[in-house]
Amino acid sequence: MKRSVRKILLGVVPAIACVSAGGPAHAAASPFDGSWQATLDCMVTRDGLGKPFSWDLRGDVRNGFMTMQHGRTGMQNSGTLTGKIGAGGDAMLHMNGIAGDPSYNIGNVKAGSPIHFSASVHFDATRGDGARNEGRDCALHFIKQ
Repeated sequence: MKRSVRKILLGVVPAIACVSAGGPAHAAASPFDGSWQATLDCMVTRDGLGKPFSWDLRGDVRNGFMTMQHGRTGMQNSGTLTGKIGAGGDAMLHMNGIAGDPSYNIGNVKAGSPIHFSASVHFDATRGDGARNEGRDCALHFIKQ
C-alpha cells in the first residue's frame, strides 16, 4: 500500500511543479509596449456644422493594451483612447470623453456632452495609422517614443 501511494505522489509532485513553474498569471509583454504619441485629425463634420480640429494624445501600451489621453480626464475637451493591440498589429480602439466648444462638435452639441467612438488602427513596431469608424471623418497617426 505504501509503495502505490508513494508512486502516485511521485507522479503528482512533478506535475504540480510544472504547472506552478510559470508563476502567477500575468499578461505577456507585447512588441508594442512602451510610450506612444498620437494625433487625431478630424475634418469638417458631414453636416457641415462642426469645424475641423486636431488633438494630441499621449500614453502607453502595457502588455498589448493601449491607454492614451487628451486633456484632463473628466474635463471638457478631453478624451481617453483605449484598446488591445493584437499580435499582428490590428486594433479596435475606443474613445470616451467630454466635448468642448460646440462649434467643433457634430451637430454643434453642447459643451460637456459625452464623446464615444471607435477607431480601426493598424500598428507596426514603431508606427500606427487608422481612422474613426463613426460620426465624422478623422485620421489617427501614432508614433512610438
